[in-house]
Amino acid sequence: MDDSTKKLLKTLYEAILNKDWEAMKKDLSNNIDTRLLCPVSVDGINIVHLAVHSGSKEPLNQILSNTDLIESFTGAGNAQGNTVLHEAAVSGNLEAVMLLVELKEELLLHEKSNDIGETPLFRAAAFGNTKIVKFLAKQKGRRINCDDGIIVQLRDIHRKRNDGASILHAAVQGNNFGTALELLKMDEELAEFKDKNGTSLLLLAKIPSALKAGHQMGIGKRLLHFCLPVGCGNNDDTDNLEKEDEDIKSSSVLHKGFSAVRKIWEENREHKFACELAQKLVKKDKSWEDSIMQFVFFRPREVKKDEEEPETPLFAAIRTGNAELVKLILKEHPQAIELINHRNQNILHMAAIYRQKEIFDIVKTKEIPMRRLARRIDEKGYTILHSVADTKYYKGGTRSGPAYQLQEELDWFNVRFTALLLNFCSEYIRIIYTGFKCGITHQEKKKKNMQDHVSTVMKIFLRLEGP
Repeated sequence: MDDSTKKLLKTLYEAILNKDWEAMKKDLSNNIDTRLLCPVSVDGINIVHLAVHSGSKEPLNQILSNTDLIESFTGAGNAQGNTVLHEAAVSGNLEAVMLLVELKEELLLHEKSNDIGETPLFRAAAFGNTKIVKFLAKQKGRRINCDDGIIVQLRDIHRKRNDGASILHAAVQGNNFGTALELLKMDEELAEFKDKNGTSLLLLAKIPSALKAGHQMGIGKRLLHFCLPVGCGNNDDTDNLEKEDEDIKSSSVLHKGFSAVRKIWEENREHKFACELAQKLVKKDKSWEDSIMQFVFFRPREVKKDEEEPETPLFAAIRTGNAELVKLILKEHPQAIELINHRNQNILHMAAIYRQKEIFDIVKTKEIPMRRLARRIDEKGYTILHSVADTKYYKGGTRSGPAYQLQEELDWFNVRFTALLLNFCSEYIRIIYTGFKCGITHQEKKKKNMQDHVSTVMKIFLRLEGP
């Protein structure tokens, strides 16, 4: 690389760093040649790639004015194989995307994937650029049509990347729930796609904050949370202050951009998208059916010591404290309350181990399954009460200091597991009563042991109930 090239690239790069697009256009005026393809970073990014970060079609339009080099400018990839269209999709520059499609339609007809199999449409979804996703999806050849003209799905090149992750997985992992909703409109089958990390619902279950908007706010902020309008559309990449959104536009405080209010509004919008997405994904979830096949009709596969245990969306939601998602799953699939994992643990074991009080209370209202669930013993021989004593996954609670942490543990034991003690007591009493009524004779020692056991448990219970 000669000195003049180094000087030009340095000048252009500094203009980009300073967002001085006018200076960049001036420097480009007589220098639109192959030097712009020289890498300026360790990622192999060149000036053409960086030009799309202006947020408009300039200075990219100026660069592409050299028609002899359009093929080179649009086809060059960085170290990851991302072309200028990939970069425009990631940066959220819709004008640049539209310009590229307009000037060179072959970019879409012979669309390139990067080194890991991501198309520009896939990348736009991963970064939550909903408008670009919708624009690219509408272009010719993006989707497959039925004979009657109804669109049924995206083309395979856009649905999955090389590692098996779907475009919907990428949107959910990026917390881009509005984009995920748009993708489901385009291709409903995406909800059932699995990769090594599971389904999209499982990924959503592992995001504890997704369905919890407003829970940790004060009274004033919570009031704003529930009163602020969300606006129309599922766009993750807009503030929705558009002309058609009169409910948003009329909110003068939000329109003026007060940061605290805007932050609450953004959280409110994300929560709305997440709830809508969860409802759609739960309806497509088949983890309960798969568990029946695995545990009833086939012998469960043993999980090796160093192998990560497969997880269902329900148990992932319990582990992360995603109570709203647990409610949705149990409402849509009531039988899922019976699920067990490969350690023979049920929903109560998991709620106890991870100290999820709200989820335990949800199950406690289901009286009939509650009594049976409370008696299950896992592969280690642990009852639900044993699980209370297991502090392996205890996070320390919300109060600092060992004394406060111990108090939280005692509160959990006293308040939440009184019902379990009653279940155990009533079960032992039933066994003894049935034996006496049927005239079954036992050795005095065994009878005394059983009575002593009941007496001990009742003493514990009375002590907990006492002042």
